[in-house]
Amino acid sequence: MGDETTPGGVTATATAEPAAATEAMPTAVLDAGGQQPPAGGDGATGLVDAGARRGRHRVLPWVLGGIGVVVLGAIGFGAWWSSDHVAPGISYAGVDLGGKTTAEATDAVQTAFDDFSLPMELDGQQQPVTASDLGLQLDAASTVQAVMADQPAWRFWTWGSASQASAAVSGDDVREQRYFSSAWPDAFTMTEPSLAYDAKAGTFSVVPGVAGTGADAGAARTAFAEAFTAGDDSTVALPTTTVEPTITDDAAAQAAIGAQALVHRISFTIGDTTLATADAATVGGWVTVSQQDGTLSATYDPDRVRAYLTGTVAGRLDATPTTQVVLASDPTAIVTKGSTGKTLGDVSELVDQVVASAGGDTTSFALPVTEVPFETQTVDRRIDVALAARTASLIENGQVVATFPMSPGKETNSGGRQSASTSTKVGEYKVWYKTALQDMGCSARFDYCTPNVPWDTYFNGDQALHGTYWHNMFGKADMSHGCVNLSVANAKTVYDFAPIGTPVSVHY
Repeated sequence: MGDETTPGGVTATATAEPAAATEAMPTAVLDAGGQQPPAGGDGATGLVDAGARRGRHRVLPWVLGGIGVVVLGAIGFGAWWSSDHVAPGISYAGVDLGGKTTAEATDAVQTAFDDFSLPMELDGQQQPVTASDLGLQLDAASTVQAVMADQPAWRFWTWGSASQASAAVSGDDVREQRYFSSAWPDAFTMTEPSLAYDAKAGTFSVVPGVAGTGADAGAARTAFAEAFTAGDDSTVALPTTTVEPTITDDAAAQAAIGAQALVHRISFTIGDTTLATADAATVGGWVTVSQQDGTLSATYDPDRVRAYLTGTVAGRLDATPTTQVVLASDPTAIVTKGSTGKTLGDVSELVDQVVASAGGDTTSFALPVTEVPFETQTVDRRIDVALAARTASLIENGQVVATFPMSPGKETNSGGRQSASTSTKVGEYKVWYKTALQDMGCSARFDYCTPNVPWDTYFNGDQALHGTYWHNMFGKADMSHGCVNLSVANAKTVYDFAPIGTPVSVHY
């Protein structure tokens, strides 16, 4: 490499050994300033670059593999999580569904649908319309599934956006047309067939339906579904179209037959007593015909039934009780029959029963009646028959209230008197039988026949006080076969005065 002078002035020549040079080569990578020599230098520098490249090639696959695992894990987790959750930030119909479970999202969408109101305009008039008004149904579960299918959670680039999935809405044109025709009656010229009742004849006839103009139900349903999906409650103009009656005239004719079957008498009773009977013409007026699912059906109108009960029927009830009067001598002998006061109770259940009976066999119904009990009083009544005076007196509570001339049996006051077979017999008796009209005699036992004898009050076997139309000898002569003959009018008074059990005293 060069000569070097030693301290002794001796010049020595140093020769580098190949091995030493070989060991020194790595240190020659840096120059005197500590910097790496430029590329293309000696062979030592080239060896270092090659080794670095081999190290980087070994690390890169590990890095890329780690990133792949993370990405695949994220996608797998997103797929698993999105199977029962709506992706973050996803909204639908203006409702934030992000992160909700399928069940939670379904409830939220259904609630939003039920609450959604869309202004609709027809014939220049605007009204808010709901799904309930139109009878629309939303399959909320299917709708949410569509939202989740379009924007699953693993598609993170779709997060935070509004879903445009179609709402699964269904409806019925008939129901919708019924609503539109009631909400905008002036815009509808279509009329359904109906039934007309002729009260005098008691028959129903068909009034045919007529096609006309009305709202396009299908277009309205689509507009409602699209507006709901977008969360847009801007006013929608309803298109019109030709609307046919939803009920055919033939169906109406069948309904008329059903309505006619409801026209018959219906009675209302208290116990075994019929208080009121609505005749067929009246009951026919109760029949009402309604439309349901494209058909006509007949039944009784509850309001009309109620009006009849609270008017006609209630008017036949007397709320004031009638005092019962019985004989003091025999409490079982009723002079005046008592009656309870009666008022009509709550007829709601009865109205329901009548309406439910439409088309059935029941034609009689018990009335709900509240009764006020009657009081019972006693009275002392008796009949006094004076044979010699030829009089019959009515006595009440010790006072004579009436005395009538009469004719007793033949020979009662002359001849055989009491021994005569035709005489009226002395004794103390009680009224045991009464009849308003009968033939007397008129059999093999008797030698006479007197038809149509009125107001017969029997007191002693076949002897009676009765009306007599064949003579006018009252108070003057003994005329009968043993009975007490009275004028027809006076016999009626006795008949009404004396119930069965009334004491009768016959004496001279």
